[in-house]
Amino acid sequence: MTYGAAGTWVFESGDVGGSTLASVTEILFSVLIGIGVMFAMGLFMLISGLLTPRAVARAGSRSFALSRLARLGLPIVIYVVLVMPLLGVLVAYTVGGRSGAIWPYYVSLLENLSTGPLWFIVILLAISLGYTAWRQLIPPRTPRSRDGFSDRDLAVAAGLIAAASFAVRILWPLDSGQYLDAHVWLWPQCAVLFGLGALTAERGLQNPTSARVRRHWATGSLVALVILTLVLGIAGSGDEHDVLGGFHWEALALAIFEGVFAIGMSLWVLGIFQRHCDHERRFTRPLSRSAYGAFILQAPVLVGIALALHEISIPADAKFILLAAGGVCTSFAAAWLLVIMFGKGTSSRPLQARRVG
Repeated sequence: MTYGAAGTWVFESGDVGGSTLASVTEILFSVLIGIGVMFAMGLFMLISGLLTPRAVARAGSRSFALSRLARLGLPIVIYVVLVMPLLGVLVAYTVGGRSGAIWPYYVSLLENLSTGPLWFIVILLAISLGYTAWRQLIPPRTPRSRDGFSDRDLAVAAGLIAAASFAVRILWPLDSGQYLDAHVWLWPQCAVLFGLGALTAERGLQNPTSARVRRHWATGSLVALVILTLVLGIAGSGDEHDVLGGFHWEALALAIFEGVFAIGMSLWVLGIFQRHCDHERRFTRPLSRSAYGAFILQAPVLVGIALALHEISIPADAKFILLAAGGVCTSFAAAWLLVIMFGKGTSSRPLQARRVG
């Protein structure tokens, strides 16, 4: 996004006269971002749903809710009050041509209540607390069957995603802005996938469905992708905004596709990792311990590196490679340093491989 692909980011090089990606590269990355929006956050919500019931049972509803508020809520507050406004000031005064007093501009940026990349944490916090409250009112019943979800069950879930997404996007189209960057237009996908994960865990299962059903939906996802591409390419209205939301058939087609794709791809990717990455190695433990910290630190790291590269006269495609590699490595390295400094028992416990559920 820094160099022109679809989406909105803190610092976009083209907005200040900087270089942007070659046309083919920009289209490629925009397509990848679009495909990711259709399932990636839902996949993470599915994983969170799989882990949440056990965490609530172990800690208790009240302790779990307080833990979520601290672990997820505190970074959100820091981003809203400090990180995003300061990054906005940094970009505006270094490459945006702004001058004069900094404080009034900083205060004006506070009015946006921007969470940057932590919008996902806003959704996760809200749904986690919502699940906890729901289970306080309606405790889970002992399941009659320990079978995974059937094709019919998943079709209902896909239908819920499609119907709710289409309805929500009549008012809040894709990539529209809300307070706290809440991404309301993505909540149906996230809520349904979280629910699938939580119901799976409450049944005492690790896999939401069987391998056979998972293959059905993986195949269906790819077929749906081809059909959507053909339909929009041949019969589309020509207005790209019609597919993003509003009362348009293109928006309905995208919502239906999202329902199928989010379910199918999430189950398929989860199945791959459960089969082939279900253990921890010596070199992966520091990475896993640092993942949340890297996620939180990514915005200042990426913006800082991008600003350092801004005046260098090389193609944007090369800058992208440097920014991507440097951003990932620096974010994880900085996060691991914080884990070493403030983590509990990190340096004293041996890095041994262990099986995880």
